[in-house]
Amino acid sequence: MDKLVKAGFDAAYGVRLVNNREFYISLAGRFIDELVISLYTIEDLTACGDYEELIRIFHTIKGSSAMVGHEGIREKSQELEMMIKTGNIENLEEKTEQYIKYCSEIIDLVRC
Repeated sequence: MDKLVKAGFDAAYGVRLVNNREFYISLAGRFIDELVISLYTIEDLTACGDYEELIRIFHTIKGSSAMVGHEGIREKSQELEMMIKTGNIENLEEKTEQYIKYCSEIIDLVRC
């Protein structure tokens, strides 16, 4: 649980939400596992310019991160989702790289 808190998760919120500490830890672990896969997909989709699928992935991560109490990932996911939806894709590749780095640092904190 300490690793989750150190990585920016609001674990107290998460435990209150699901009313079970062990279940929350399991849920956060599954979120991290799915995030790893999603980051590879985001890289590929950004390179291909598949904006509709990127919107879907950022939207999914936004919701999942909110459920496990990681406001930072939720905010950054929402920002990228809105950039694409509004057609503001001028700096998308740079922003996506920053997002992947940010999320990778969180993954490393949880997994180490």
